[in-house]
Amino acid sequence: MKSDDRNNKKPALHYDPNSAEIFWTRRLKSTDPLAAVLTYDAHPALNREYDRWEVENLCRLLPKNGVNKKALDIGCGIGRITIPLAKTGLTVTALDVSSAMLTACRKRAVRNKVASRVNYVHGSASDISGDGPLFDIITCFGLLEHLPEAQRQDCLRRAFKRLKSRGKMFVVINNSDNALLKPKYRLESQRDDGYFVGLVGMKWLQQTATSLGMTTKLRSANPFYALTHYLLMPSSDVLSMSNNECKQVCRLAGNLDLEHPLDGPLPDRLASHFMIEIRHKPHAR
Repeated sequence: MKSDDRNNKKPALHYDPNSAEIFWTRRLKSTDPLAAVLTYDAHPALNREYDRWEVENLCRLLPKNGVNKKALDIGCGIGRITIPLAKTGLTVTALDVSSAMLTACRKRAVRNKVASRVNYVHGSASDISGDGPLFDIITCFGLLEHLPEAQRQDCLRRAFKRLKSRGKMFVVINNSDNALLKPKYRLESQRDDGYFVGLVGMKWLQQTATSLGMTTKLRSANPFYALTHYLLMPSSDVLSMSNNECKQVCRLAGNLDLEHPLDGPLPDRLASHFMIEIRHKPHAR
């Protein structure tokens, strides 16, 4: 008798978006905005450099003039990516599971004088409809690691259906091959407080994109930031580093990652995150 393959499949993890909204809303109220959406307990300079790595790399890849074009920012948070998108002239749909995050994003859009180009949608990644206007640019930064595998695959499938045939999707994922991340980025299930985090990895993303008729291209990695975050900064007290010295080291790491985004073999094992460009395969739509 042949074994039933269904019995060998790993069961899909339960994920409750409502619990996630409660978690992210509480987190935003408990700390400064960057720490809320990036690393909660990191030195502020580390979060600033990580934010700079994402934003500056994305801006290099965006069209110079986004007027009459549309973008979707999935998991927009406080608007770190929404605002740069809107500043190019793109009309942006900002989606987030947390209404508090959307409020913060809206305030940031007003401060940056791009409020007229941003629309807000309160919902989870599973609420992305397969129907509706197509987007020229879709971004999904730092969200997939907070979704169990079945939900993150569904997020990508839904997003790809809304991407124009010549559109581009930019995704930031964490690195499952970085041994320093494994103790921090692996939960077996969503916690009672609504939090979930897991390792995504390049291999998983490439395989998923290929199965959905997409191609991937690595655009940037951050090994110098990761080394600073996970090796150097935990030893800052032992090394008697002042706050100013910590800031200088973080800025140097950020500069190196921006100047040498894919230099040598370092990214494969040492980067904490990758920025990936995803497009439709020719004639896939």
